[in-house]
Amino acid sequence: MKKRTNIPKDLIKLVIDALGGDRRLAKLWWKTENPLLGGLTPRVALQFRESMVRRMINDATRANELAIQHAKDQALLEALHLHAWRLHSKNGEEFETCDCGARQEVSSS
Repeated sequence: MKKRTNIPKDLIKLVIDALGGDRRLAKLWWKTENPLLGGLTPRVALQFRESMVRRMINDATRANELAIQHAKDQALLEALHLHAWRLHSKNGEEFETCDCGARQEVSSS
């Protein structure tokens, strides 16, 4: 008889959240061999090293959070540069150079 591994509910939720809420993909993740776990599936690895699986999930979740924050920061930076270009264009110059060294053509008003 095959032994069934009980996966802690908090880990199930973390995986679902890390995969954008896709339950089908999360279910597949638990069943797929993972090279970071020595070729074991997370479900099997959980039987031997719950701490290792938990750390891997937490690291992936943190990496997702950092990637999202980086994308937000980049969008804000681009919006601020666009605003700065619009302010410089009031001078009537054809080109302006930003403090970061980027050049952008500015249309005269």
